[in-house]
Amino acid sequence: MTTEPVKYSYLNRPKAPGISGMSPVQFLALVGVVLVAMVLMFVVNFYIGIAWIAVALLALAPWVIGTFVFDRNPYGVVARRVRHRAAERQGLATLAQGPVGLVSHGGLSLPGLMADSELYEAQDGYGVPFAMIHHAAADHYTVVIEADPDGVVGLDQEDIDRRAALWGTYLGVLARERDLIGAQVVVETVPDSGLRLQRAQLSGISPDAPTFAREVIDDLVQSAPVGSAQVTTTLTLTFDATKGIEKGTRDADTMADDIGTRLPGLIAQLRATGAGQTLRARVATDIIDDARAAFDPSVATAIEQARTEEGGTGLSWDECGPSAAQATKTYWAHDGAVSMSMMMVEPPRGVYYSLQLRELLQPSARIARKRVAMLYRPLNPAMSAQLAEWRVTAATADADSGRRTGPSERKKAALTAAKENARAEAEGSPFVRVGMIVTSTVEDVEDLPTAKATLLNLAGQARLKFRPAWWMQDTAFLAAMPLGIVLPERVALPAALRETL
Repeated sequence: MTTEPVKYSYLNRPKAPGISGMSPVQFLALVGVVLVAMVLMFVVNFYIGIAWIAVALLALAPWVIGTFVFDRNPYGVVARRVRHRAAERQGLATLAQGPVGLVSHGGLSLPGLMADSELYEAQDGYGVPFAMIHHAAADHYTVVIEADPDGVVGLDQEDIDRRAALWGTYLGVLARERDLIGAQVVVETVPDSGLRLQRAQLSGISPDAPTFAREVIDDLVQSAPVGSAQVTTTLTLTFDATKGIEKGTRDADTMADDIGTRLPGLIAQLRATGAGQTLRARVATDIIDDARAAFDPSVATAIEQARTEEGGTGLSWDECGPSAAQATKTYWAHDGAVSMSMMMVEPPRGVYYSLQLRELLQPSARIARKRVAMLYRPLNPAMSAQLAEWRVTAATADADSGRRTGPSERKKAALTAAKENARAEAEGSPFVRVGMIVTSTVEDVEDLPTAKATLLNLAGQARLKFRPAWWMQDTAFLAAMPLGIVLPERVALPAALRETL
């Protein structure tokens, strides 16, 4: 008997309910245009009022049409371009640091949003060490958990759906953590150096083994790394130091105690989702070496060899950043490598399944280095209930906008999904906001078109819509690394206000 896979409901972009499909700010802007026009026509001059309407509609048209047709604000695109041009004129788009660089401290610290970060080491409730990244500008603290997923090979559909449900339950557990503001699952595929297989060979071979057996194993070890890939999976949990039980901002020692007390329980609950039985929180050397290899992939093999033979690289947090980097519209060049990041702008429409992202997460023969970062922001119960009501109201307004011809089947399905999600939220399943950033790293700019085409093809197979992170490639690269950056918490405009635009 074959078990049919579970179907999951709509993923929709959260937005405040408007009128006739327009956002609240768009509708208020239109009302304001009409009121000003009436005042001008009746008080000043009729033709001046008509001219005002024409100019105002020309200004509003790109905004409204852009959000309706292209699902983006064209003025936001122009603003990003202007900011990037200004950064280029000020020299902020180019990084040159180190002993002969342009940075006064002469170090090799992390760039951009990670420039003010600090790395601490602490111990959990059982005395197990773990590393903690402090994002000083936002007072956020991040821990990185290294996973070893079992995969789906040998599992029937019922077991796969059960693990997917347990992952949803785990996200609900995170939503109940008062100060947890973001989680991030990063799946990275890189070329395998073969050192892990060599270590396994040296530790498992018998001194009395026949010569022929030794030769066969040696040939296997030498040929296995060719064309193979190494897949690493990490989970980051980011906590806000200002959202504790008591008022005020907690310092690093207090955060280490608070996080260390809860970390063993969070790791134990994560095991049930199929994330592996050897889960552990990364220590400082793990995070430092991983960041160093991400910025300069050419030293990845040397780092792995140093960790195996010499006990570590000896690098510090101020030495794992790039020595040179250049941000452009379409890519970010860093230490001899070039990276291009794309972001999910539209989730799967309609229903989707638990293995929807399988092809995207697997190693690709056309992209040697690929990093897929799934970003989660669990909402607290109060905000989750409000969002459920917003979604029902917005879906109802969208369905009622086609009264003459009747709502389309897709609008009917969206309304049904919104009501079902509201029912599930009322039963205790909180909303979780989901995002995705995919980064491909190549050796030369000429390889970027191939990488872009491959990512778009993989996104199409997963029924996702990707868009390059124009003018913000450096920020997207850092946000996709397992460093715990929560982008919506690092912008000046609050998320609630952005959703009304």
